[in-house]
Amino acid sequence: LITTPSPSARKPQPPEAMARGAKISAFALVTWTACASAFRLGLGARPSPRVRRVCSLSTLAMSTVTVEVSRGLEGLGIEVNSDNLVVSETDQPDLNVGDVVISVDGEPLAGRKLSAVLDQESSTYTFEVSRDPAKCLPALERALLQLGTGLEQPSVDELEDEQRARIHGVVAALEDMAAAAAPANPLEAMQGFWKLILGAGPGTTAGCSGMAAGSDCSLVAQWQAFSDKEPSCQVVEIIADPLLGRNNVAALKGSAEVGAAPPPDVEDRPSGVAGLTETYTRTEVGGSLSTSDAKVLSRRCTYLSAQARICRPAGKGAVVGDFSIYWKTTADAAQLEIARLADAKVGNAAEEEEDIPLWERRLRDDNYDDEALSEIP
Repeated sequence: LITTPSPSARKPQPPEAMARGAKISAFALVTWTACASAFRLGLGARPSPRVRRVCSLSTLAMSTVTVEVSRGLEGLGIEVNSDNLVVSETDQPDLNVGDVVISVDGEPLAGRKLSAVLDQESSTYTFEVSRDPAKCLPALERALLQLGTGLEQPSVDELEDEQRARIHGVVAALEDMAAAAAPANPLEAMQGFWKLILGAGPGTTAGCSGMAAGSDCSLVAQWQAFSDKEPSCQVVEIIADPLLGRNNVAALKGSAEVGAAPPPDVEDRPSGVAGLTETYTRTEVGGSLSTSDAKVLSRRCTYLSAQARICRPAGKGAVVGDFSIYWKTTADAAQLEIARLADAKVGNAAEEEEDIPLWERRLRDDNYDDEALSEIP
């Protein structure tokens, strides 16, 4: 489904054989508290975190800063994860999403949780926080992965308001710090396989192919592959289609150009470090040609590290707040996951599959594997 240009690569297994016996696990939507080991400081309900520009570029030049934090009626109004990284705040104007707390009132945390050091009788605290990108970027990347863990699809649009706002805040913090991680050669940094882990907007809900925009359909997973040979850009999407009773596979092939980043759509957002134009001239669904109409996508790419990048739509029709986060993977890992998800049962068909005894499913899958290996139809 995604081809790799390496001449020494093994002959890929036919998609039909890869899909035999494919199974999909039923993922449960995991709350932030569970997946990120986050905790709230202070008692009582509090309003949803606001999304704002989290750091100015001038503050990034300071390795550590000291901020005053006050306890209000709703508590401190901040939330940190297992790295003591601030993932949301509502009532602390001097504290930024992305700050890593390293000491409280002069006492170093030294690996302890922030809650273990706070004196619950105090109403004000002096936090020493790190704003060094070398320290904060890796912690923010881990927070991002934790946010995506357990979600059954990459789109965040249907999440609760508070969780969605938290994700947007972490994404904004990553972009603000990413200038220090800009690659010297964006084209070279783009090469390889990437998996979409989180996103917002039509590009994630409908997918590049647009197939997930159908009735009750949803984008389960998406991969991109870039190379210096044609097709220089490929996309594979797994689409859950309840009407078919199984997942379907869409593949797009075309070319990509990396150049200067287009200007930001809003003044308060960074422009990114590279512009990416993807032109897809072939779309296949289920292995058959669906359309050869050209589809052009323009994006601003902000590289967080060698492993992660954030893309935002650019040009006419771009919506402020839409984003796609891609994580670097390998050809083998992508092919294995595509094979696992392709043709997996969904909806009523998945429930019927669960009713089949395990021994019968294993016997059937073994027969499928034997048939595929022997190439007997």
